Amino acid sequence: MKKACSVLLSVLLIFTMQLCVFAEAGEIGKTQLKTVVPSTHEITVTYNDGGYVLKDGNLIASGAKFAVDRFDSLSLGAVAKLDSHLERVTVNGKDYTGKLQYGMLRFDSVTTDMNIVFTFKKCFGPTEPTTNPTEPTEPTRPTEPTAPTDPTRPTEPTAPTDPSGTTNPSGTTNLRALQIPRALQIPAEITKILVFVWV
Repeated sequence: MKKACSVLLSVLLIFTMQLCVFAEAGEIGKTQLKTVVPSTHEITVTYNDGGYVLKDGNLIASGAKFAVDRFDSLSLGAVAKLDSHLERVTVNGKDYTGKLQYGMLRFDSVTTDMNIVFTFKKCFGPTEPTTNPTEPTEPTRPTEPTAPTDPTRPTEPTAPTDPSGTTNPSGTTNLRALQIPRALQIPAEITKILVFVWV
């Protein structure tokens, strides 16, 4: 009797399992999954008045929106004004400040829409204008320690500067040239000796 029951249960299990398999096979053929993948992604870049953001070497306005093809790379450069520094960069609310390299934020493959926010912070407090604010003024520079002058050594020209900080017709901002303090400059005689030894 036990043998007959076990055979009957085995046959019953075989038939019911096949019906489940046939039902699933029929549904798989009817089910379709559809996903729409965009070919471009919208990038929004905003920043405050403590600096600028460059895309492909060109200055872009704060709040600018542009499209980037899916899987393309994207590079943005952050340039702080002289009295500011870059405090934070967020992408879709997530902190990306640690991913900056030499002021550049790079994405190897863009796969989603992005809202990128650059936050610049002033290094020094606000200054009070001493003259009419409509008139351009020469910015004050900190005094540098002066080295003793040697009358036998000719004076060396310094790099030209643009103190105005105005905007060119192309839309880019003039940045002041770097001036090396006289105490750190290498005298011309030593430079000639170093070049002679190097050659």
